[in-house]
Amino acid sequence: MPYLFVKELAKMITRISRRYTMQVNLLAYTPNPVQVIETAAAKCYDSKPSEDGKIMLACYRSGHHSVLEHVTFSFEITGVSRALLAQLTRHRPFSFSVRSQRYCDESSMKTVVPRTVSNSDVALGIYNSTIDYIAGSYKLLKSLGIPNEDARSILPNSCETELVATTNLRELVHFCNLRLCSRAQEEIRELAKAMRDLVVEVMPKAKTMLVPKCEIYAPYCFCVEHSCCGKHPKLKDIYNKD
Repeated sequence: MPYLFVKELAKMITRISRRYTMQVNLLAYTPNPVQVIETAAAKCYDSKPSEDGKIMLACYRSGHHSVLEHVTFSFEITGVSRALLAQLTRHRPFSFSVRSQRYCDESSMKTVVPRTVSNSDVALGIYNSTIDYIAGSYKLLKSLGIPNEDARSILPNSCETELVATTNLRELVHFCNLRLCSRAQEEIRELAKAMRDLVVEVMPKAKTMLVPKCEIYAPYCFCVEHSCCGKHPKLKDIYNKD
């Protein structure tokens, strides 16, 4: 590597990697969510909405989940990685507005450090040196007149981002079923927990829906994952015992 390049890179490097500080806020949600779902469900059965969410819960247990789509939640999410974003956008019924690396200058980027990396001094040293090199290289590209939309091509998956995400209750239930599972990656599992807790604050009756997939049929809980965390028995073990 040319000496002048190394010298210039050393000037630009700033230690930026750190453990993430995810923040999730509930921006907006459908007012009186239980009553909205009750009214929608009552239309289906020519009945009157209940005041305690009885019809809503009966629909949920029977698999009539379309009535949950009438209620939506919008979240402001900061301090998460682009790696998490890649997983989150697989939930296509969500709507997203994300910080643009094409238009935004990432010269002062921060990164999300996985816990497994931060718990090891050796791994963290490797991680930090790599991120520092990338950060310095990004700044050098910018100094050469390379636009943000092209300089971003060297940015890491761990680059911190922020977004607003909106979804309906039906998809949020599905999201929690998958991402609250202990097999989900830690960062997106923490996001699912934060979103669940915020929704339960304004809609307590949603608590029994926003659960990992092993608890969908509670109290008859069972695991269908190949590698089970042991919280509940595996389905095949239940059948073998019976």
